[in-house]
Amino acid sequence: MALEVPGPSPVGRPIKIRQRKMISVNYKFCPVCAGDLDFSKFGDNSPICLKCGFKFYQNSRPTVGAIITDDSRKVLLLKRAKNPSIGMLQNPGGFLMFGEDPKDGLIREVEEEVGVRVSIGKFIGMYTDEYLDDERAGTYATLNLFFEAKIVSGKPRALDETDEVSWFSKDEIKLEELAFENTKQALKDFFANQ
Repeated sequence: MALEVPGPSPVGRPIKIRQRKMISVNYKFCPVCAGDLDFSKFGDNSPICLKCGFKFYQNSRPTVGAIITDDSRKVLLLKRAKNPSIGMLQNPGGFLMFGEDPKDGLIREVEEEVGVRVSIGKFIGMYTDEYLDDERAGTYATLNLFFEAKIVSGKPRALDETDEVSWFSKDEIKLEELAFENTKQALKDFFANQ
């Protein structure tokens, strides 16, 4: 469910806030002292250690995504070679490393996934989503930053985490074939501003 916040936003359109269900995390022990964690006292899914009192904050994990275009304004998408959402389409991108600048992380992720160097253009937007990487750890929230990008060297190709790469026009993209809700939202916003 999305709520529209009245008034101007930094990107010139109403801000939408999605009400989220609790994110499931399967941590059982405190990372400080290995004491038991108590999830019952807080509605923000940040447990408290029963032994030392440490509050184990569960924050969204930052990701970056590139909307890479060619001269005809087609968008580069890749087919995922691993779960979650194996076989579905997404834009090149991924999780930031600890302390990594988002633009540096985006350049690294694009090179790792499709083997090209990019220059980064306009900021498209930020979107929240959920990600299930490992059922043992549970589902967690992501904060996804999207930028326009252009290839400066190399030719896109499928690498380790990718089955194939292809260029798509706006009309060729089927939302139901996209792996993540954040990708759908970013592409909608990108094409709305063309």
